[in-house]
Amino acid sequence: MTLTRSPRRSAVWLILLLGATTAVYLSAGVTHAYLAADDFQWLEGGFLFHWSRVFNQIAGDHFYRPVIDIWFGGATLACGPSPACYHLLNLGLHFVNVALVFSLALLLFDDLFIASLGALMFGIQPGYTQAVVWISAVTAVLMTTFYVMSLVFQAISWRRTGTRRVVFELLAVAAFVAAIFSHEAAMTLPVVSWIMWWLFAPKRLDGRGVMAGGLAAVVALFAAMTVLANHRNAVFTESRYAVGTHMIRHALDYLVALSVGPGWWLSYSAAVLVVLLLLAATRATRFGAAWLVISMAPYLGFTAGNVSRYLYLPSIGFSLGIAAAVAAGGGWLSRRDSSSRASQRMALAGMLLAALFITVRYARFDVASVRSQVKYLEPWRTFANTLAANTHPSAGTLHVALPPGALEDKAADVKIDEMYVDPMAKWVYQDYGLSVVIDR
Repeated sequence: MTLTRSPRRSAVWLILLLGATTAVYLSAGVTHAYLAADDFQWLEGGFLFHWSRVFNQIAGDHFYRPVIDIWFGGATLACGPSPACYHLLNLGLHFVNVALVFSLALLLFDDLFIASLGALMFGIQPGYTQAVVWISAVTAVLMTTFYVMSLVFQAISWRRTGTRRVVFELLAVAAFVAAIFSHEAAMTLPVVSWIMWWLFAPKRLDGRGVMAGGLAAVVALFAAMTVLANHRNAVFTESRYAVGTHMIRHALDYLVALSVGPGWWLSYSAAVLVVLLLLAATRATRFGAAWLVISMAPYLGFTAGNVSRYLYLPSIGFSLGIAAAVAAGGGWLSRRDSSSRASQRMALAGMLLAALFITVRYARFDVASVRSQVKYLEPWRTFANTLAANTHPSAGTLHVALPPGALEDKAADVKIDEMYVDPMAKWVYQDYGLSVVIDR
């Protein structure tokens, strides 16, 4: 059952779902969150940013993400020492992504219900809240912005001819460049793009040379830069990323996290069954399930446990797939007696009730999850305040004493790693020329 759309109606629904997303995150206190771990390192890089850094980072021991370097260079200029400002920037990017998902769904499915429910589910998904709350997780959020933007430009190009079509294809390739140099997981975009074209592109659409050639060239460039920038990266040299059976368990845990279910065999079985049903149902559900599986794949090789922020991009496919499934269920009900107005009303009521149930359930768990992430950051604030109160720089040097157990908050189960003390101290004093000496 399709909910017809118009520009005005679409704008109203987008405003409503952005408002709902805002209410969830602000009520959970995201703007009051502090900073943690990698946040301090990225902020240090931002305050010290120079354009030469874009090229100097090809050092052979770290991921090459020049778009993120540029982001933090601009963010530190805009926000200075205000944690709330950085969190608002992350939240603003999240709103942009919700709008992009809404736009892509409208372009592909031409169904306001699927677009609205899918974008809302993505906006308040409880599984990935670390991506929005931790400012260092902007790598996933900004990558997703350009990832979905590329797909939107591709879908728009189908409706253009001649030079205008080429322009949108080039914009799609440029967005892919920005995505893949924000985070390596964007390498899945050509596969998702191909599936999107196969399922939804007009059959009479001739010539895909610019798009295919552009995406292939970006992949080749990315492969070369990845080899140069990561041949000494500890993630690979110390076997923190590998192919193995652990990937199956990671995938199951991620699927259960997206559906906010308990981690036991029945939930795992149900999650796999849902994905299989989505793959078999309609074009829209198939696209969502394929997006989920493909975009999740790069994260499964990590030998450590699952990470919340890695669900950010895959959750889009899950959300669109479930929204399309609800719409397909409503369509099935309405077709049982297409001549009856009562049947039509029953189908619409069923869709709306399902959407309401999903929204309320997600909102409840999302608020709790965001609050948990905000609480997790508090020991870092406590330690930063302790540094400011008990230590003082002398002649450009700061001595930090770390007595046994001082970096551990047992109640919160948080351990502040010593490697972050240096950038944290520089953040506290807003002095990135400071020499930090850890006394043991």
